[in-house]
Amino acid sequence: MPYTEKALVAGRHIAEAIVPHAAFQDALDLIANALVMGNAVGLFAGVRVIAPSGSGKSLLIDCLQKNTIDSPYLTEPLSVIRTELKEAPSVSQIQGGLLDNFGYGLTGRGRATSNNNEVHGVLIEAMRAHKVQLVVLDEFQHIFSPASEKVSTHVIDWLKRLMNIARVPVVLVGSKLMDRLEGADRQLTSRIPTVIRLPAFQCDAQWVGFLRTFAKESVAVDLSPIVDRQIALHLFRVTQGVPRELKRLLVQAVMMTVDADEKSVTPARLHAAYVKVYGPDKAAEDPFHVS
Repeated sequence: MPYTEKALVAGRHIAEAIVPHAAFQDALDLIANALVMGNAVGLFAGVRVIAPSGSGKSLLIDCLQKNTIDSPYLTEPLSVIRTELKEAPSVSQIQGGLLDNFGYGLTGRGRATSNNNEVHGVLIEAMRAHKVQLVVLDEFQHIFSPASEKVSTHVIDWLKRLMNIARVPVVLVGSKLMDRLEGADRQLTSRIPTVIRLPAFQCDAQWVGFLRTFAKESVAVDLSPIVDRQIALHLFRVTQGVPRELKRLLVQAVMMTVDADEKSVTPARLHAAYVKVYGPDKAAEDPFHVS
């Protein structure tokens, strides 16, 4: 059954809510400092953000592109450019992803070589023309092979070259596999020395505080019951403390609550949302289910 427009509006409001991880603001502050050190002082600068999937890495990048930190270095439309590394990434793939920020497509010649000087020159010129102040490379752990010690040294060498010429800070975002960067290339880690982690939540007071902040974001539905000790525990069991999973479940619950013309989310509504999100086969694992 389709949702009403009122429910969709409420769902989008929750989906777009910025409810940061406990270390989220610390990460933004460190990146703001790197912007100063790199763009104003002229030192090599950058931050390595290490976090598990679903912990808010994409939200962090969105905040930078929207300049929620109110940095004087991020005022232009393309002050921040970003791309996501694929598995076994090539230099040409990363160059192409960065050029996509400007609407530039790689030529066939550019795709034919992994480290094309001509494409590199186009990228540098575009960065200067659009006053790029920060480069963000997401899923950077893909330079490592999970099953071996193999590392994409050509990507590391290209990145050092980019920093040498462009002289802008770089943010590397990825999973715990990025810890291996310390032993892979000292020249790169000395250019991007700062490390911050967004660890998974534990079922403690910090988790309850996160839920309380999330509940305050809801306008259409009263989400305060999620702070209840038992419900908070159930939400942790279901989501394993992963913000992405929590948001998915709560968006569904809020939309269903609005269309049921209810004022407050209930365990029964959370159960119904769980079934919608994960399917009926997993309903038996749902701690909200009351037989």
